[in-house]
Amino acid sequence: MEMHWAQEDFNEAIADLDDAAPVDSILASSSSGLTMSAIQSACKHPERCLIGHPFNPPHLIPLVEIVAGTKTSPEAVKQVIAFCSSIGKKPIHLRKEVVGHVANRLQAALYREVVNLIEEGVLNVADADTAVCWGYACTKQSSECGRSKAMKCALHSIPAITTTARRGGSACASPGAWLSGTNISWPPTLDCRT
Repeated sequence: MEMHWAQEDFNEAIADLDDAAPVDSILASSSSGLTMSAIQSACKHPERCLIGHPFNPPHLIPLVEIVAGTKTSPEAVKQVIAFCSSIGKKPIHLRKEVVGHVANRLQAALYREVVNLIEEGVLNVADADTAVCWGYACTKQSSECGRSKAMKCALHSIPAITTTARRGGSACASPGAWLSGTNISWPPTLDCRT
């Protein structure tokens, strides 16, 4: 029921924006829990509405997921992709609406697998951190991203993966809290050349 009210409130707000904004402007939401098809249903000009879902902190992480609704025009999608690219972002166009979009779902899959491997005794928490930070994350860096602050920032989400397993399901407020007493430093110093 709570989601229903959130959807109604959001629809009312986007409809107000649709009425107030010039017809040639694009209305974008960063929602990952509400679909654009539902959001744009209250708009007179739904063809200009879409989702541009960045990752935090957006000034460091370049990925932006672009998701159209059923009534979004292909031209609006092209405009937003071009804009995002022009400011140094890395937009991807999701061809279907899925809750959570793509990158969050990939992160959740990695999370589930790490927890499973720890629970099965394949490796411990520290080795899981090492595998993700120094294997997976380093091999997934693009040549443009290099050893940038974006990668350091992206790795700040990694402790959530192993913290849940170590604490029996409850998340810890900061990586430093569960790393105290270990030989793991946080945040990691990224130099994948070594």
